[in-house]
Amino acid sequence: MKKLKLFPILLIVLIALFLSINGASAGYDTYEMRFIVPTNITITTTWNNVTGSSLLISIDTNATVGFGATTDLKADNISWFNGSTFLHNDSLTYQGNLTHTFTIEGVYLINVSAVNSSFGSTGNTTFTVTVSTPSTIYVVDGTVKVITQALNQYPISEARVYAYNGTTLSGSVLTTNVGYYIFSTTIQNVTIVASKYGYYSNSTLLNLTGDTTYNILVEANLLEPKVPVDMPGFNSNIFIISGMLVLFYMRRQRFRL
Repeated sequence: MKKLKLFPILLIVLIALFLSINGASAGYDTYEMRFIVPTNITITTTWNNVTGSSLLISIDTNATVGFGATTDLKADNISWFNGSTFLHNDSLTYQGNLTHTFTIEGVYLINVSAVNSSFGSTGNTTFTVTVSTPSTIYVVDGTVKVITQALNQYPISEARVYAYNGTTLSGSVLTTNVGYYIFSTTIQNVTIVASKYGYYSNSTLLNLTGDTTYNILVEANLLEPKVPVDMPGFNSNIFIISGMLVLFYMRRQRFRL
């Protein structure tokens, strides 16, 4: 009877022992499963508002560009530098932004740095911005006219006009029905040439200076016809001479008969 009373107690002890052994062999570590702590902050994405998903860029002087960077951890500070010169800072954020105007040509080394002091980590990205002075664009327009021997002038259409400096040609447009032309060029010391089949070409030397875009008006390129026009006397003399030659020929033929 005493043995029967001890059996339930032994059974409970055995079950508890079995469960404790199986739990230990499973190797569960609740702390390890629940907490995965990153040790470094990383800059994950970058962009600019000109070319998109990149920081590397080539621009003209006086251009204003917006840059951006995001991090995988919340940063205490996201700071931007031009070389060692501080430019801008954003605090307690996942995203940092910089808007900057580049006024002087050159190559700029820009660095964006993200710091998370809780984990003692820093993420860095460095890139270059190339700034160049843009070529000055000169807009040239004017009129091409024909000048006759009687010094009359009238506009001429479909005359070819272009700019040339001895090595480089630009423009090359045809005049309208009122003799007008317009084109742009980056050549400074340039000759404006106007030409058309059946006419002598005309050229005008221009010294284009300045560092801003502006308009150059050429009053007129005058073309002189290779076959003179507007000369009534010339045409009548031809008829007179031709008539005299015909009469002389007919008289010789009559005497031969």
